[in-house]
Amino acid sequence: MAWFRLNLILLSLLTNIPKGRLECSNFYRWEKTNKLLFCPDRCSKLTFAIDQDRCCSCDAVPEWSCDSNFTSRRLYVEYTDIKGRSIVVDQENGAHDVIKMSHVNGYMSDFPVNLCDLPNTVEIDFSYNYIRKLCGISCLVNLDTIILKHNQITVVRQNTFLKLRHIRKVDLSYNRIALFELGTISSAGSGINHFDLSNNYLTSIDAIDIVLETPFCKTDLSDNHITEITNENEWVVKTNITYGSGGRVDFRGNQFTKFMDFEYLGFKDLTLLGKLMGFTFDIRDAKFPCDCKLQPFLALSEDVLAHVYRDFFKLRCASPEHMKGDLIVDLVRNKSLDMFVCEIKRNCSKPCRCYEQPSQNRTVVNCSNQGLNKMPRPLPMHHNLDIDLSGNNIHKIENVKYLSNISKIDLSDNNISTIPQFFVNKSRNAVNISLFGNNKIRKFPRNIQSRDPCAFQFGALTLDCSCNTIWVKEWLQVKGDGKCNISIMCAIDGMQNVSIFNISEETFGCISDIQTMKIVVVSMTVASIIIGVIAIISNMYQIEIYLMWRKFRQADQNGSSGEIRFDAIISLDEGDLELLSWVAQRFVPSLERRGYRLFFPFRDLDLGSIREESTRESLMQSRNVIIFLSHDYFNLEQRWTNVEWRIAWNLYTRFMDRKIIFVNYDHIRASIITNSVAKAFIRLRFCIEFTNRKHELMSEVRSHLGSPIERRKYRLTSARPLFRPNKIWSNVQLSQ
Repeated sequence: MAWFRLNLILLSLLTNIPKGRLECSNFYRWEKTNKLLFCPDRCSKLTFAIDQDRCCSCDAVPEWSCDSNFTSRRLYVEYTDIKGRSIVVDQENGAHDVIKMSHVNGYMSDFPVNLCDLPNTVEIDFSYNYIRKLCGISCLVNLDTIILKHNQITVVRQNTFLKLRHIRKVDLSYNRIALFELGTISSAGSGINHFDLSNNYLTSIDAIDIVLETPFCKTDLSDNHITEITNENEWVVKTNITYGSGGRVDFRGNQFTKFMDFEYLGFKDLTLLGKLMGFTFDIRDAKFPCDCKLQPFLALSEDVLAHVYRDFFKLRCASPEHMKGDLIVDLVRNKSLDMFVCEIKRNCSKPCRCYEQPSQNRTVVNCSNQGLNKMPRPLPMHHNLDIDLSGNNIHKIENVKYLSNISKIDLSDNNISTIPQFFVNKSRNAVNISLFGNNKIRKFPRNIQSRDPCAFQFGALTLDCSCNTIWVKEWLQVKGDGKCNISIMCAIDGMQNVSIFNISEETFGCISDIQTMKIVVVSMTVASIIIGVIAIISNMYQIEIYLMWRKFRQADQNGSSGEIRFDAIISLDEGDLELLSWVAQRFVPSLERRGYRLFFPFRDLDLGSIREESTRESLMQSRNVIIFLSHDYFNLEQRWTNVEWRIAWNLYTRFMDRKIIFVNYDHIRASIITNSVAKAFIRLRFCIEFTNRKHELMSEVRSHLGSPIERRKYRLTSARPLFRPNKIWSNVQLSQ
């Protein structure tokens, strides 16, 4: 079997040498990394800390590289088969602490199978071989450098360098890598200072492998097929972290066709891009369109580009055609950011041109001189619309949706004759409204006085003036404060046109607004007093008002609220024996002889019946309730009178065909009665006095009752039951 020599330089282990005896002359320990690295003394002489970090990131070396006391000897590699598999052979069997190996232009298809037997390996160079898989190196925990350029590797996994805490330099250029898992660089130990992925087949790279928190010198991604930077883990920039310490990311020779979306890449606020001021992104070969997406970034970079120049700034516009090939840095320095726009095709009514212009914070709609005879629709519903409709033949302003989004609108040189109120309201956000050349406008809507007159440009305009136009002069003088440079003339019958600023109330013989205001104030004051008085009276006499309204309505009331069996039910204080005697012997018989059908609870309730239920049923079937008002009728101890009153009042308020007839038996005055309803009846004289001067009690009662119920309907003459307990009547002392 053929033997191939593998030159291995054996070095002494650094930890075996006391710290004070390290002989790295012209170097000093780099404190900003947890790896044991030494920076050239020239780095410390740089003025700025970021430049010192950049110098150390690129030129720092491990201890075994700067100490000349280390020695070396030879090892060998043996190929075990024709497929390129191999092992490392130590023919001298010497103790080796730190190993640096190189085998280039060989036939290796994999790493030597016993590579993990050499854990103190610090450097590997297997360039120009046929290695297909990058695996099996995590055991080399002391590895500092690995060079595998010009092999056949296709995939790099995220955990490849995870355990390599000392890894400083990785060269995977000129392989066939198409899959590079996200986090491969950012999760590698304490950071990789040099990472070369150039000349592979990558189509994308994730943001977390570009924006590194650890110091680094260069990440070379040149000459791949990258079209985009991804952010699969939704990474967001941290405001309390310093990123990269001035690292360089080389994107030359890729296939970018659109500018980065920084918000998607974790920079919600573009000012946070300042966190990357120490970075260098070389994208000079990118074919970016010079449009509105590039402008915000250039605006933030304007001051830097004006004073700093680097060769990687030579980025040229790929489109649009009139900017193709222009150096972007020259456009920025020449203050040409207004040219960076995005054409809008959707919802842009023909023949208008619509585009976003972020440098002016606006969306422009240019429809000027297109022969339009009405407002174009649809238009983009963007904020800060700047619409140019000048030089058309538009006759009226239409109520279109986009009016509320305009910041500027030019309607000059059209045939507009009216300014609608809705236009004034919906264009409230507009700071410039041009109406030059619309000489048919003869009046303004009144709501325009809520706007700043300086927002309008009217040109030579003549209004039809009268008393109702004086406010226009005041609006221009007060809100315009004399700064609007508006010249409006007034057309007055029988007079030459005069400036609106030269008219007054005397010109037209008008009543001044002050006089009008006085009249309005006095009228409103009087009306308020009247309304207040009415409210107080209504609150104090609400029952009286209700009774009067009800009496008026009852005159037109027809029909019945239900089955009516009785003309009236009698309610009185049954403890007043004198009253009870009179009602039972004289009042009730007198009415029944006239054909009235009455229910007298004292007489007509069945023995053993539930009085409240029977009373409720009888009240429901009675058209009228006759209440004999005595001193103790509303006494809380009078249970049955209170029950009868409560039910009677409830039915009275529910049905318009019911009546309550008060007979003031004890001549009670309204001032001493406690029940508010009875008080209202007495105040309005809606009650019958028991003793009046005409002695017409019975005729007044009959007048209130109206005609009796037709007898043929029920074939009964009274409500008196067949059984009448004589013992009840024997207790009543009838008066003569």
